[in-house]
Amino acid sequence: MLKEKQRIAATHIEHSQTQQKEWHDNKLPPVTNNFKVGNKDKPFFIYKILGNGSYKLRLDDKILAKVAHGNRLKHYHSRNNLKPLIPQIGTHSPLVNPEDIP
Repeated sequence: MLKEKQRIAATHIEHSQTQQKEWHDNKLPPVTNNFKVGNKDKPFFIYKILGNGSYKLRLDDKILAKVAHGNRLKHYHSRNNLKPLIPQIGTHSPLVNPEDIP
């Protein structure tokens, strides 16, 4: 009697979990960032593509245990050419490019 109730409960749990996953997956927005293995999402790298918009990430030499969905990632753009803006005192323009200072 008890074994039968446990089997029925396990069946109900499995059905409920499947239904919850379907609802969750249907609510996810479509992934527009098509990442490839090796793409950067600073400081992470795409390690493995799992399908359904999910990715395994690598940080330095560690592979992260958690999976990241593509809607939470964005492509990394280097800031090497970024020029700092310096506040200029006593003017109406609060920020000025350092190259414009005499």
